[in-house]
Amino acid sequence: MDTMDIYSIIQKGLAYKTTMPINFCTSCKVGLANEEVVNGVCERCGSPVIQKEKSEWMLKITEYAQRLIDDLDNIDYLEKIKTQQRNWIGRSEGAEVKFKIKNSNEELLVYTTRPDTLFGATYMVIAPEHSLIKKFSDKITNLNEINEYQNKAALKSDFERYEINKDKTGVEIKGLKAINPLTKNEIPIWISDYVLSSYGTGAIMAVPAHDSRDYEFATKFELPIIQVWWNGAYTLHLLYSRFLAQITYDIGVVQLKGIHAKRIPHGMILGTNGEKNVKIKRKCYKSWWYIVNEFGRYI
Repeated sequence: MDTMDIYSIIQKGLAYKTTMPINFCTSCKVGLANEEVVNGVCERCGSPVIQKEKSEWMLKITEYAQRLIDDLDNIDYLEKIKTQQRNWIGRSEGAEVKFKIKNSNEELLVYTTRPDTLFGATYMVIAPEHSLIKKFSDKITNLNEINEYQNKAALKSDFERYEINKDKTGVEIKGLKAINPLTKNEIPIWISDYVLSSYGTGAIMAVPAHDSRDYEFATKFELPIIQVWWNGAYTLHLLYSRFLAQITYDIGVVQLKGIHAKRIPHGMILGTNGEKNVKIKRKCYKSWWYIVNEFGRYI
């Protein structure tokens, strides 16, 4: 690739510079791929590997994610190989939700593929490397405990941290609370290594009733669990149904406003955003108990 090609890529926004944590060998002084980290040490020299913030050039392959997925149908690969490729590309559709930090003007941004479960968000978890720690270091009352946990997390690779079967660990960030934008309840913010700064925004809204990792974490630390749906149908009350009537999905599915809890005839078109209409296929009564079941296809 010549200089002009590189310049064109940068000019089109397909290459950008950012700071992110990498696997860093303390002896070789280089970044390592996840596969080169074995039991927390460098496979070449055996020295400890830590997570270190580095400024790097990145290629924005997310711009081509859908094309990469679609074109897999045109190549003669084994289906299991195609599945591995789709999983590696990891394209997902969702929404960004802002949680206000209590007694401040700051907000904690999360990415979620399930904005419909926001009512069940009972706590938040951020990655150990998240900038929130440094920004609010003067308000955190257990900063030494937090820093100690950060140091331990830095010794693990992303593979080790995201291992499904590993024991969940974490520390509550005392002195900080987030506000659930739907319920307006104050919810605790935790730091845990099962959240990665390299995925999404490095912060999650935890919905323990509907996510296995969140559930394991919540049961271990005795955090609240609120069930939003049961057996395929959403068990909602009036507050939540009104909230859903104001959601606009980025994928251009629906924008509903001004609709309140009342009986809605079967097949009624609830709203439009100029592109697609959403039609209810079930009869829905008073508190919109089943409406969201139809929306779930689009989330």
